[in-house]
Amino acid sequence: VDISPSGMRLKLKQALTIGERVTVVIHLEGRPGSLRLSGATRWSEPVRGDKSFLLGIELDDTGGPELESWRRLFD
Repeated sequence: VDISPSGMRLKLKQALTIGERVTVVIHLEGRPGSLRLSGATRWSEPVRGDKSFLLGIELDDTGGPELESWRRLFD
């Protein structure tokens, strides 16, 4: 739904617990391979009139150097 250098807002079919660790794999058109980003759920809320959830994910560097590659995309 929304991305930034330090996190993302995702729409999922299920809620995640606040603080739950996640790994998000991003495939970018025109770029070989993928970025494997790690983070934690910071908030979760149901979507009105829908059976899905919006989640705030804060990215961190526990996944390795790929976070820096992600952040450079926003420069």
